[in-house]
Amino acid sequence: MIETCKKYDLMTIKFNGFTSFGNWLFGKRVLAVKIEPSHNLELLRAEMINEISDFCQLSKFDTEKWKPHATIALKEIDKKFGLIKAYLENRSCPEIQHYVFRITLLKNARILREHDFLQRRVLTRNEVLNREIKRLTIRLLREKKEEMLMVYERRRGTAIVKFPEGILVVSLGSKSFMLAGGGANKGESRRKAAMRELQEETGLKPLSSKYLFSYKGRLHKNFRERTF
Repeated sequence: MIETCKKYDLMTIKFNGFTSFGNWLFGKRVLAVKIEPSHNLELLRAEMINEISDFCQLSKFDTEKWKPHATIALKEIDKKFGLIKAYLENRSCPEIQHYVFRITLLKNARILREHDFLQRRVLTRNEVLNREIKRLTIRLLREKKEEMLMVYERRRGTAIVKFPEGILVVSLGSKSFMLAGGGANKGESRRKAAMRELQEETGLKPLSSKYLFSYKGRLHKNFRERTF
C-alpha cells in the first residue's frame, strides 16, 4: 500500500452541493455537503481497495459507487432538521477547493499509521499526533499551493513551414520534436518572433509570412522542466 501511495501527489476535493439522507421514521437523519473527488483520488481509492481486499473484509460501501460527503449535522437535529434543510436549499454551495495531504489507517477508530503526501512518508501514531510534524506538513502545503499558483504567461511565436515532404519540425533531442519558434522578446510581435526563431533554429531565412491563428494554452512544463 505504501508503494501505491507514493505514486500519487497532492490531490484535491471540492464541494458539490448539499444533500440529506438517513432513516426518516427513526429520526436518524443526516445533512451533508456532497464532495467531488479529483480523478487521481478516485484512482488511489480503487487501487487501495484492490490491495486490501485480500486481507480485509470489505463493506458494501467499498464496492458501490463512491459518493463521499462531509457531515454538517448528525445528532439532535430532528426538531430543526426541516429548518436547516430549507436554509441550505436556499444557499449556494461554497466553491472551496480542499487538499488531501494525508490518508489514515484505522483500527477500531484508533489511528495506526498515516501516509503524508507532502512529506512523502508513512507516519507512526505518535508522529501523526506530533504538532511539530503537523506544522511541517502545513508549511509544505503552503509552499506547494504557492508553486501551483505561479503561472507564467509566455508569448510564443510559432512557424508552420510546409514542404512537399511534410511540415518542418526541429529536434529537441533524440526523440523529441516540435514546430520551430520561441518566446517573443519585449516589444517584439509573435509574428516577428516566429520568423527570427525560424532562422536561428534552422538557418532558413523567411522572406514573408502569413498570420494563421492565436492560441492560449494550459499551464505545462517543457522539455527543460520550466513551467509555462
